[in-house]
Amino acid sequence: MQQLGLHALLSLFIYFVTTALAFQAIKCLDLSKLFKIKKIFEEQILYIFLALGLGYLVGQFFIAFMDYSLTLTNLFNN
Repeated sequence: MQQLGLHALLSLFIYFVTTALAFQAIKCLDLSKLFKIKKIFEEQILYIFLALGLGYLVGQFFIAFMDYSLTLTNLFNN
């Protein structure tokens, strides 16, 4: 049961870190060229959604990689 809590805590940490890194990476994009009218609020919302989506995908990759590497040890323990 404690292992499950540790996995959940590590997953949350990975999601927060990857979302923060994705937000920093997306900030360098100039999305104002996509909008014809200067709508700063909508542009900021788009930045947030893109960062959340990219952070989730990258975090999911790392969590799946971690899970698969932990279950791979069962192959060699038998």
